[in-house]
Amino acid sequence: MKCLVINLDRSVDRLAHVQAEFARIGIPFERVAGVDAAAGSPMAAPPLTPAEVCCFLSHRICWRMIADGDDHYGAVFE
Repeated sequence: MKCLVINLDRSVDRLAHVQAEFARIGIPFERVAGVDAAAGSPMAAPPLTPAEVCCFLSHRICWRMIADGDDHYGAVFE
């Protein structure tokens, strides 16, 4: 099963924490660079905020990776 972790490029400490926890339980993962609202606002219309749109876009990248991959299942973590 493919395990993907969405992580903003600027969230280095958060990635270090995730790496330690996944290593502790022996689960490999692939980091996916999250779409960052702070890097420039995507088109958003109420009721969604730019951050919510970026969250969706980050998950959509993961869904595509899982759909295009060989694994039958995938898990996405933030």
